[in-house]
Amino acid sequence: MELHAIGIDLGKTVFHLVGLDSSERSSFVRGVRECSCWRTPPTVAKDPESLLLAGDLVLAEKDRADLVRQILRSYDSGELFDERMVRAVGTQLGGARLKYSGRASDLRPYIRNGGKRIAVRRVAISIADLTNEASLQHDLAEVALDESEPHEVRAMAVSR
Repeated sequence: MELHAIGIDLGKTVFHLVGLDSSERSSFVRGVRECSCWRTPPTVAKDPESLLLAGDLVLAEKDRADLVRQILRSYDSGELFDERMVRAVGTQLGGARLKYSGRASDLRPYIRNGGKRIAVRRVAISIADLTNEASLQHDLAEVALDESEPHEVRAMAVSR
């Protein structure tokens, strides 16, 4: 919970006023985030991370597609960089928040294009794995066997 905009750590102040110790803070933040998403869902274009992490918020297929596309764009631009977030959310409910028809055609360019950032390629491979996207197995095998590919991408492709 980053609340440093006015020069003081409002997050710590709130935690102190509410009486939360460090072990209770993540539950509190998750609850606040879920509550705010329930009332006014964040838009995918403005806040894909919050939408991805929004607990029990049910997304329509079009919204899931938009979410994955925006996540890929955000990792590609460098706005997002922590790949663990996608894996953590993707392991919940069998990757349901990341599943939609046509995801293979959205993931393939990121998996295959050596000009893309390593992080976005790894995220695309993770999404393919978490959603059991079998139609990308050939693409993953080619990337894994291509010695000109970065080691980090090859290793992840071969392990899927």
